[in-house]
Amino acid sequence: MMKVTRASDVHKDIIRQHWHQIFTKEQVGDIDYYFDELYDAQNCIVLVENNQVLASCQIHPYQMMCHDKIIETSLLHGFYTIEERRHEGLMKHLIHRVLMEREYLELLTLVAGDVEMDMTPFNFEPVFYQQVYTIRRSMIPIMDSTGVRLNIADSELLELYQYYTKYFNGYFIRNESYYEQMKQTLRHNDGRYVGVYDTQGDLRASIRLKVKNQEAQVDELIYKDTASILKLLSFVLSQFQTIVLHVSLAEDIQKIVPEALVIKEISLYARLNQPSLFERLYKVKVKTSDSALNAFQRPLFNSEKS
Repeated sequence: MMKVTRASDVHKDIIRQHWHQIFTKEQVGDIDYYFDELYDAQNCIVLVENNQVLASCQIHPYQMMCHDKIIETSLLHGFYTIEERRHEGLMKHLIHRVLMEREYLELLTLVAGDVEMDMTPFNFEPVFYQQVYTIRRSMIPIMDSTGVRLNIADSELLELYQYYTKYFNGYFIRNESYYEQMKQTLRHNDGRYVGVYDTQGDLRASIRLKVKNQEAQVDELIYKDTASILKLLSFVLSQFQTIVLHVSLAEDIQKIVPEALVIKEISLYARLNQPSLFERLYKVKVKTSDSALNAFQRPLFNSEKS
């Protein structure tokens, strides 16, 4: 008999093995790190038949700032069906069951933009976009690295994030524990936070950096002034030939790096679970998740992928 349920402790190593078999683009160590340090059985949904896991996905709960109100949401990721049971509609069944539950728990449900399956049949829409800039060493002048630091207190990163995000909508609420966990994850991926301080010792800008294929992958840039951005980019380019920088659509990096190459990509898909409740809560008419998240003036920002 087939059923959809939360994972139990016995499923963890089975799902880990499936990930190694299916997500072959991922580093073996990255998968093991996820299951050793981040995996939570309560946030893992499995489709089981005769005690065999056929399909699964992960649910990462978050709190989102949505038009000056904190709402519950979640980011779904890690979708897979075992190879020998694909094309039977099992994942469709699993996702429908997951969304039936999420509809009663949250106004919005999210999926990462790099998901390999079509989420539009489940009423997900591309809502969050990012600009991806490629910046080479020759595009930025060499600058003094005074004020650049690699050791940044969690409290300082949090204060900077709270300052920056007050101009945006759709971002996740963070605390100091978030940064403690993220630093651990970054160390595993040969990554780090890099910050620049002013002469008074105040953090002015930070980036979240990972190394991939000998490139600096910067998936988050938070700042108070553009001069600090240039100093950070110059510092990173003193160690790498190329930076791949992800920022929101509100940013225009070409103003400070005119030769930077840019493309636009989907960052997150969103599903509006309860339009009528959203309308009552915010006193606005909406039809889609895009219209809901863009109902007011602030631009969207969200740098999470899982």
